[in-house]
Amino acid sequence: MSARLLAGALAIACLVAGGSPIVQAQFPTSRTPDFLTRRVLPTSRTPDLLMSEGHALFDAGRYKEAAASYERAMQLGVARPHEAARGVSRSYEKLGNWKQASRWATIADLLEHPERAEQPLRISLLLKI
Repeated sequence: MSARLLAGALAIACLVAGGSPIVQAQFPTSRTPDFLTRRVLPTSRTPDLLMSEGHALFDAGRYKEAAASYERAMQLGVARPHEAARGVSRSYEKLGNWKQASRWATIADLLEHPERAEQPLRISLLLKI
């Protein structure tokens, strides 16, 4: 029996038996690809949630991730941006990056006391320094 004839007979047998002639690929559970089992994370986290996440990461010693969380909270408009900037500064200080720590400490001071600025303060410009 030819391969084409055998494939046709198998397809008809599947249809008669109530199955589908198209067979879905199955992955063994131990070898399931990452992209199939990975959880989908929410893309829109609130600034307050990001601040809490930053504190938890900082306390866990994950300073680089904490700094990123604080910065993202500032970008999304956290209510007290000077606290987020201070968190970024402390994170960079723990990482030993004194230049960035000093830069972010200055930003935190200006955000907390805008009257100390020589020119009117624009938060969006501070984030681009």
